[in-house]
This record gives sequence, C-alpha cells and structure tokens, in this order.
Amino acid sequence: MSTSNASQLAQRYVSDELTHFVGSALPSEEAQFRLLLKILGEGLLLRSPDLTGVEAGRQSSEGFEVSIDPTKPLSENEQFLASVVCFCDIPVEDMAIHMRHFSRFGIAFKKRFLLELGASPVFYVAREASTAPPDEEAHRAQLFDQRFEGFHEIFSVYREQLPEHRSSTRRVQVFLSKYVFAFMKFFDASADVDDRRNHYMEREWRILGNVRFDLTDVRRIIVPEKYGGRLREEVPEYIGQISFAPEMP
Repeated sequence: MSTSNASQLAQRYVSDELTHFVGSALPSEEAQFRLLLKILGEGLLLRSPDLTGVEAGRQSSEGFEVSIDPTKPLSENEQFLASVVCFCDIPVEDMAIHMRHFSRFGIAFKKRFLLELGASPVFYVAREASTAPPDEEAHRAQLFDQRFEGFHEIFSVYREQLPEHRSSTRRVQVFLSKYVFAFMKFFDASADVDDRRNHYMEREWRILGNVRFDLTDVRRIIVPEKYGGRLREEVPEYIGQISFAPEMP
C-alpha cells in the first residue's frame, strides 16, 4: 500500500479531534441544546460524577477526582469511580452509533489542546478474554478481581509497619489510583457493536476534573440540522465549524 493510500485510510481510522457529547440524561433535544449553549457561554465542561460529597465508606484521592470502594468488583468498573470529562476519539463521519447512546449535541477540540490538559485514552480490558498462559482463573475479569483483592490491604500494611515510608507509599497508591485504575475500563467484547456493554466502541479518552476553554479552542460543534441557524444566532462569536448530526431512526 502506498504512503498516500495509508494516510487516507488513517483519516477514517483515527481523528485529530476529541468530542464530548452533552445532555444524554436530559429528556428532550431542546433541553440538550440549552445545555450546550450554557456550556459554550461559560466555557466549562463539568466533571461527572461530582465527588465533592464522597459517600461514607469510600476513600477519596486528593482533589476528589477518584473515589475507591474496595467492596466493588474491579471488573464491573465500580471499584474506582473517576470524576472525569469524557471524550470519544471517533471521526465525525462515523459517530452515528455513539450518538445513539449519548446525544446528537457535541463539542470537539483539537486532540493536542486536550493533551495539554491531561487527556489520555482509557485502558480497555475484555472481560471474557482467556488468561494466557492458562491460569486457574478462566477469564480476565476473574483474574483481575481475584488478584486485586489484596491491593488496598497491602498499602495499609506498608503505611502501618513502615511509617518512615508512609508519604511515599501514599504517593504510589494515589498515582496508581488516579492514572492507572481510574483509566481502566472492562468491556464485553462479544457484545454487538451497537450494544452499550461494548464500551470499546466508544474509543474513550478522559480528563480528570473539569475542563475550561475559550470559544477559540472549540474546533467543531455538532447539532441536529434544525438547530444550526439557532446556534449561529445564539453564539454569533463562534466562527468555527458546525457539523450536522445524522437523523436517527
């Protein structure tokens, strides 16, 4: 394959933008549009969930960006709950499946801009993948859950028995929690590509905490076509690209 052909294929395989979709829990497109306008006006994407009031029994890392519940299975994406802003690394032409699960209102930024804010892709683990070489646990989900049971206890023991290393031990635990386990995501690889359990199709990137931006940082706004004119009227200072979301059946 020639270099030019390979480059053309890459343009549909990866994107130089990362896109955040807003308002998936809202009851109507009008409500989603109003939220989009609010975000653009404030220049702020709020992290979710908000962990400032961490529930009893959870342990939080500095900044309340990650809460940890050792009683939850690691393979169910519940043990480490990260307070993040999520983006998808999907070319705009191929977002239809993603929009069906979230919304048709999106804000895209250049990948380089978000990298400077700490954006990084999640680490996907297929739950049903066999262990290799074969282990006593049949699948990766079982392997991770069983081998991870003593993780938090080990750090507690180190802090208690080696008090002179308490600070460094805590730093290592926070590092692993925030930059490794908070970015780990188990998914069902056998699920259909249109199934919400197949998280791999989301091609997710995350930023810990809120994301502040200026309108000049926004590379693209995605809305249903009927909202295109209203968007220009409501945000006349935005001079970037507007893409129309496909109609959903």
